Amino acid sequence: MDYRIKIGQHLVMGFEGHSLTDEIRQAVKSHKIGNIILFERNVKDKHQLSELCQDIKSLIKSETGYEPFIFIDQEGGVVSRLQEDCTVIPSAMGISASGKKENAYHAGLVTGRELNAMGVNFNLAPVLDINSNPKNPVIGVRSYGDNPQFAADFGCEMARGLVDGGVLCCAKHFPGHGDTDVDSHLGLPKIDKSKEEMLKFELVPFIAASNMDIPAIMSSHILFPQIDKNGLPATMSYTIMTELLRNEIGFKGLILSDCMQMQAISDHFGTVKGMLEALKAGIDVIFASHSAQLNKEAAELFMKAINEGDINIAQFEESTERILKYKQKMSEFPKHSLEEVGSETHRILNEQLYRESVSVLGELPELGENPCFVSCKAFVTTVASNPEKGNNYFAKDMQGIFGGTNLLVSSDPSDDEIKLTVEKAKNHSCIVVGTYNAHIYTGQEKMLKALCDLKTPVIAVALRNPYDVLNLPENAAGIAVYAYNKQSVKAVAEVIAKKIKPTGKMPLGGNK
Repeated sequence: MDYRIKIGQHLVMGFEGHSLTDEIRQAVKSHKIGNIILFERNVKDKHQLSELCQDIKSLIKSETGYEPFIFIDQEGGVVSRLQEDCTVIPSAMGISASGKKENAYHAGLVTGRELNAMGVNFNLAPVLDINSNPKNPVIGVRSYGDNPQFAADFGCEMARGLVDGGVLCCAKHFPGHGDTDVDSHLGLPKIDKSKEEMLKFELVPFIAASNMDIPAIMSSHILFPQIDKNGLPATMSYTIMTELLRNEIGFKGLILSDCMQMQAISDHFGTVKGMLEALKAGIDVIFASHSAQLNKEAAELFMKAINEGDINIAQFEESTERILKYKQKMSEFPKHSLEEVGSETHRILNEQLYRESVSVLGELPELGENPCFVSCKAFVTTVASNPEKGNNYFAKDMQGIFGGTNLLVSSDPSDDEIKLTVEKAKNHSCIVVGTYNAHIYTGQEKMLKALCDLKTPVIAVALRNPYDVLNLPENAAGIAVYAYNKQSVKAVAEVIAKKIKPTGKMPLGGNK
């Protein structure tokens, strides 16, 4: 096999729009880039996605001789790239709140079948980070909780479901992104823990995933100075990716990089240089998810490094063979029908998953005759999340179901806005406040406290991270739903209307 094709097998690019661009076609033809990642920007509906995947496969196979990996981040909940004609499962923390490991399996199975039916063959899920830092801006409900064994058990079941559904999958973000307060999309986080500490905590889910032969594990762009003393993030560290993950833990699957265009890499090391260092560190498949040009530059740099002896050829050849082995495995999955996507069977199962995720703290008061609903719209808290969609917001949706008044507030209300909101909320029978990471956007937290001070019965609904409702005053009850979408709003409404009995338990505090 020509080295251009071998190099292209290690690279992944993405693009804007619902069809292949000329730039992507040219990069495949000139540099044999062998894999594609899709985002919400590429998905209009299930029929368009199916056609796009067929076009991608036809182009890349004709130019390289091999099927491409077509990647997507379909974690569920807050990180979902599919549209409303598909089944979007709850966030990881919502699944684990049910306490039922079989829910993680079924969530993976439904997602795997639908992705397979549309032609996507590699899901970048599940997240196996342990969200031990409440101030974590990027993981939160994407994690199964703050308990290592919970994360291991639920994550491995999700992975098993995805593979049984007909797609490859990966555990992310090794060796753990849960104990950070910096988003690696925007900066370079550091976790100052020893390997021994991490073996007892952060690494537990990844070791479990390795033992179950998960197809892939994704790296994190985080400094671990007690493990790698060279000042390199995990993605670029031979010590972490090869010596620890490959040799010590014994992982035999594919090692993927997180996107090398994230600012943790681009600002501190340079994307293309970082891609070469990632390859040398032992990463098999390397993402520059938003640029064909950067992938072309990386391909040229890889070729130069090979010609100049700057790459371990035996390691490179072994890595290429590993990629081709998983492409062969991928081709053996049975094909599912497009009719399964968003099917009634999947919808009914998914509604049950959302219902079983709802967690309540305290005794829910009656709404009374004149309830007031208060919330901001969903907004982007990290680039990993989906862009804001439409004009719907929780308070308006709830008013549509129950009547009363709805008040729209900003994502981080000022003191003046809080005073105005409190004034408008007075003299209502009950106040229902939808929060969205109020423990980080503290204006929301201040507003919730001010509304509670009215002494009117309050229901606080955490629409993302559940930390918002952990320390409420006596006149307030809390509900956590771990997502801000139509399914979670419906589940909240059913609980408030006492149509269903909530059974979820927040997967925090060690799951005691």
